[in-house]
Amino acid sequence: GSVTLTENEYRAALEHGENYVLALVESLDSDAPMLRLIENPVGKLEIVERAATAYTVARSEWLRFVSD
Repeated sequence: GSVTLTENEYRAALEHGENYVLALVESLDSDAPMLRLIENPVGKLEIVERAATAYTVARSEWLRFVSD
C-alpha cells in the first residue's frame, strides 16, 4: 500500500537529507515481518502532496470512554 508522511516527517526528511531513513514494516501480522529502510526518501522517491482533513478528539473527551 501507499505510505503517508506527516508534514513534520516530510520537513524532517527534507532537512536531514541523506541522514534521514524511512523505516517501513511489511507483513507485521505474519510470522515473518519485513523491515524495509529507504535512505533519503525525499531525494529518491516520487512524493505527491495531498491535502487531508484531520479530525481531533481531545484527551479529556476520549478518556471518558476508556476503562482502566
